[in-house]
Amino acid sequence: MFKIFFLNSISIIIFLNVFPSTNGEKYWSNCQPLVNVNWTHKCSGAVNSALKLKYKDQLTSVGTPYKVMFADSSGASFLATFYDSQMQNCSSIQIGSDMKVKCDENENYYMKKSMVHCFNFYLLYAIELMRVCHDPAEYSVRDFPQGFVALHYAYKPPISAARNLKWKWFLYLTGAIFLV
Repeated sequence: MFKIFFLNSISIIIFLNVFPSTNGEKYWSNCQPLVNVNWTHKCSGAVNSALKLKYKDQLTSVGTPYKVMFADSSGASFLATFYDSQMQNCSSIQIGSDMKVKCDENENYYMKKSMVHCFNFYLLYAIELMRVCHDPAEYSVRDFPQGFVALHYAYKPPISAARNLKWKWFLYLTGAIFLV
């Protein structure tokens, strides 16, 4: 029984990592709540060691600055931007469908779709980011967004684990073959 469960788990892990299930445009359709909405600054902070240890975000490091914004039209939408981007200096932004970002009513720059990760569900990571940078007396946990979450990375560092990716898959496939 354990061997079957283990093999199915290995097969699923290999399938999900080797064969992506969506193409870019289908993935981007998850980000539609991001566009044509006014986003307002809520707080700014820096990734601390507790966040890094708990969530293991490979695209940030301890000390990475971030900014949290909420959508004006929907209390259920959350946007966090990491690293020093032009959005760090804006009190409000609006992102057009062409990814043109208006910072405080001025058209400033274009945002790359590949730098944004969207989730149409609740992420505890978003709540934890708010807890680090916001005054707890001002908001309670139930006031935090519980729906759409967008994470924008102005910079994507090389992931150190990617160097050994070739060997990782070789070992997974070899292990799966020998277990069958």
